[in-house]
Amino acid sequence: MGRKGKTQKHTAAEIAGKHKAAKEAAGAAGHGAKGAKARAEKMGKIQVKCRICLAPQPHMAGMRSHYESKHSKEKFEDSMYEAEFGTAKQAARAAPDPARKAALEVKLEKNTKEARKKKEDLSF
Repeated sequence: MGRKGKTQKHTAAEIAGKHKAAKEAAGAAGHGAKGAKARAEKMGKIQVKCRICLAPQPHMAGMRSHYESKHSKEKFEDSMYEAEFGTAKQAARAAPDPARKAALEVKLEKNTKEARKKKEDLSF
């Protein structure tokens, strides 16, 4: 059913695709089966494994809730994992993110092309 004479300019799928492409260009994990390796690398940077069941956790709050739900009989203290999360965060900051770097290079290239075009338009 139409909207009283107003034509629809864009479909929901088209807009969703544009949003997804913009997020991936900015360094978000995605790309389906092709990006599985990149997603695994991105998630594996900061994760620390539980000492009891070896389940990986991305942050201290996740580890705390994991202990509450899976190991409720064990006592959890933040000091048990603080050093491990600290070293994992430092390692993640030191390692460059290849997806983010590629996205920045594409953005820089696009900006330089636009700048050249503007310069050509302004020259008489």
